[in-house]
Parts: sequence; C-alpha cells; structure tokens
Amino acid sequence: QDHDAYINIDSVEGRGSIFNIYFPASTAPVQVTDGSQDDYVGTESILVVDDMPVQIELVKQILATYGYEVHEALGGKEGVKYLADHKVDLVILDMIMEDNFDGLTTYQAILKLHPDQKALIVTGFSESERVKEAINLGAGGYISKPYTVQSLGKAVREVLDSKG
Repeated sequence: QDHDAYINIDSVEGRGSIFNIYFPASTAPVQVTDGSQDDYVGTESILVVDDMPVQIELVKQILATYGYEVHEALGGKEGVKYLADHKVDLVILDMIMEDNFDGLTTYQAILKLHPDQKALIVTGFSESERVKEAINLGAGGYISKPYTVQSLGKAVREVLDSKG
C-alpha cells in the first residue's frame, strides 16, 4: 500500500493459483553508489530483534559477511531479556512485532537498561509516528524493507559511526 501496488490472484481449485504483483513504474533516476562493500565492514557486536526467524537469518547472513558479531532475539521481549545480561554496539530492531510490544516499546525498555544504546529501526512500512518517536529517543535512523545488502550495510555503518 505504501508503494501504490496491488496483488491480483487467480485461483482454480485443483489446478493452483497465480499471484501477480503490480508496482507502479518509477521515473526516479537510479542511484549509483560510489562506496564499495569494504566501506561497510566492521567488528562490532549487533543484536537483531525481529519476530520473524527468516528476517533474522537474512540480516545475520548479510552482517556476518561484513565481519560483525551477530546475535539474535526472537521478538522484543527476548531482545530486552538478552540485553539484561549483555551489551552490544547496535540493536537492529523491527518496528512491527508482537502485540503490545512493538519496536518502540522494545526500544523504550532497552533504554532503561542501556540509556545510550544505538539502534537502527527496520520497518516494512513508511516512517510512522512510532518510528519518529524511536528516532527522537535516540535510534540512529530507520531503513525500509525490502532493503539491499548495500543499503543495510551502509545504514549499520552510519549508525555505528555516529556520535552519541
């Protein structure tokens, strides 16, 4: 919906289904990055907090290729529990998670344990009021799903390199 896209489904019982996904054409110029993937390399520790194991695994694989030490938490409550006993350089936090314990609620709980915790918000939706509130609390920014290997690497590096 954020991209003005739609899905058309044709289904015939006993034969299967066809899913067509339509996105509007873009006239925006393609951005070519000057940086190399070497610009995103690091050794810092990162906690990936998401309620979808496949998303956690994807982010872990990407960040491991850049050299980061990656930990995982399935959901916000598990992330807070992990951080009660551990410290990390960055938390990558999905915004849309469990009912009553989304990314903002998780970040608020994390800040009680580690007031200067750096965070990167990941969301499949546009920048919402809750994302803005997390950024106002100190999250270094947000990145929209789907993201590329380069956009995730760049966002992580920018937050880790930021002061504060």
